[in-house]
Amino acid sequence: MITETRLTMSRRSPGGPNMPINSFKDPALTEQAVLEHCRKDPTGYKIPRFVEFRAELPKTNVGKILRRALRDEELSKAK
Repeated sequence: MITETRLTMSRRSPGGPNMPINSFKDPALTEQAVLEHCRKDPTGYKIPRFVEFRAELPKTNVGKILRRALRDEELSKAK
């Protein structure tokens, strides 16, 4: 079961920007299962090209997801 999700833009592949999903992972959940679920939506541009699982997402003191921290991580990976 996915409890939290955040879509972020990534430039890790030569095909252009991707949208990985950073999420809390149930040990039985696989990347393939998440992608198959996303393919049920008829609009292809909404399907992420890859999925990234994390134990937890970076958060502020009040519990909001730190989008800037996720974006900065993606930019550092692209370099």
